[in-house]
Amino acid sequence: MTGQTRALEYDIQKQLARIDDLNKLIDAKTFDLKAKEGQLVECEGEIIQLKNQVISFQNELNHLKALEDKYRNENIDLQKRIDHESARNIELTTSIRDLEARIRMKEDQIMVMRKELEGARYSNSALLDNNSNLQVEIDSLNNHIRVITLQNEELTRELDQFVQANEAIRMRLDRKARVQEIRARND
Repeated sequence: MTGQTRALEYDIQKQLARIDDLNKLIDAKTFDLKAKEGQLVECEGEIIQLKNQVISFQNELNHLKALEDKYRNENIDLQKRIDHESARNIELTTSIRDLEARIRMKEDQIMVMRKELEGARYSNSALLDNNSNLQVEIDSLNNHIRVITLQNEELTRELDQFVQANEAIRMRLDRKARVQEIRARND
């Protein structure tokens, strides 16, 4: 009986430790999830900023092209200025392409993060279900322990009664002590 109780207590302690581990894992996953959500918000803000820059650069590019057409017929100094602006346009176009590539890369990262977030949510849900199943099992084991404890107490009381009855019967059947008692009286 005691060995079984110890085994059950050990199993309960083991399950409680496992629950603690699972809770820590849930906390870690929740923390990671919040950190990724923060990163996602930062990336979305950066994407909005980059898109606004792209629009600004696009508008500036259109403006520079209009200036190029307007001043094409002016003197050599104006032509040099237009050449300079054309060179600047090339740089801006390169910057726009680089920014567009970065935007595409950020959008890809966002998609990956969303998939990871969904996976983490699914994993968290499964862990919560598993945790509730373990809690039901713990409650069941605690109830079983109470039942066994009550049975153990009843058996102990019965054994005490048997021991007392056995001692009383043994005292009655102990003829050697009676014989010595009778001899002592006769002497």
